[in-house]
Amino acid sequence: MVIVCVHYSHPKERMLEDECSELLKDIDDLELTLAKVEKEKHATENKVNTFLCPCVVKTQLNWFGGKFGGKSNDTAVLEAHQQTLDDLQSEEDKVNTLTKAKLEQQVDDVSNEKVRMDLERAKRKLEGDLKLTHESLMDPENDKQQMEERMKRKDFEIRQLSSKIEDEQAMSAQLQKKTEGFAAC
Repeated sequence: MVIVCVHYSHPKERMLEDECSELLKDIDDLELTLAKVEKEKHATENKVNTFLCPCVVKTQLNWFGGKFGGKSNDTAVLEAHQQTLDDLQSEEDKVNTLTKAKLEQQVDDVSNEKVRMDLERAKRKLEGDLKLTHESLMDPENDKQQMEERMKRKDFEIRQLSSKIEDEQAMSAQLQKKTEGFAAC
């Protein structure tokens, strides 16, 4: 697997790249699990085939024949052989059942893990979207508060200037009266 470092200008690109990486890792994990299970299956099949090999059966018959004295006990040998085959088939069925159950459990585990990871990914995406939405809602509200504060400052400045203008007009009127009083004298 090749890892490439890329600087993204947009957070969604980074999120998609992370999600892609996680999916590739999941695929690799599933492939490893599948290879392991197939290896176990082949090993089990080889064990079963070894028991069913005709040369092994023939050796068993020869052993039983020598043990029980040849043709007179052919029926006993065949019955023992049949019992062995039945036992072997029973064990093979047990192995197949256990292998199938184990595979189903592994598939369920992998499926549950994938569902959990998908839910976690969706949760992170929703949390990111919620944060972006919250920030976009807060921007106009902050702008509104700043505008209200500016308006209050400007109103205060206007009242101060109006008061100053009134004071200067009153002073100007007094000076004009004094000027007229001096001019009349």
